[in-house]
Amino acid sequence: MTRYSPDLHVLGAAVLSILGTTRFSELQPYFHRYGIYNYDPDVYYPIGPLVEMVDDLVRDRQRIDSAFDLFSLGVANGRSIPVTPELDSLDKVLLSWPGVHTQIYRGADIGYVRCEQLDVQDFVLHFRWPWSDGLAYGTIYGMCLRFLPPNTKFAVYYDEDAPRADFGADETVIHVEWQ
Repeated sequence: MTRYSPDLHVLGAAVLSILGTTRFSELQPYFHRYGIYNYDPDVYYPIGPLVEMVDDLVRDRQRIDSAFDLFSLGVANGRSIPVTPELDSLDKVLLSWPGVHTQIYRGADIGYVRCEQLDVQDFVLHFRWPWSDGLAYGTIYGMCLRFLPPNTKFAVYYDEDAPRADFGADETVIHVEWQ
């Protein structure tokens, strides 16, 4: 199953945000092989080579390492992707994500991110995008680290009643809550 439209493009700034991963030294050969260092943050790039990079990473590395790699890339993304100054809290960032998604991606079918607010500090996100579930999970985790006050207790978890896109479902559902 193809996870993305052949004409899908992604904004360079979104791609560059993953370079801050704590596993950078282990993943650097992949970044070099696909030329990510040369990306201009204001230019849209075809997503195919980036998805191939992630697929190569998963194929080349042991399953457990690739899970940590994807999580790490997501955390780096969540901690450093540029946001506007008014997005200064986790709830504002999560609620804005569907709109931001439409700005980061270009093409006939860009997928989606949907956000439901169940309570003041309880959200459910639905992802249909070209990336692995681990990248989505890590991105949310990184956003929690970035936008919640220090020592805030939070939980990020896959919806146990919904199949995940990594296993053939149309979308992945992830919950985030904090106290």
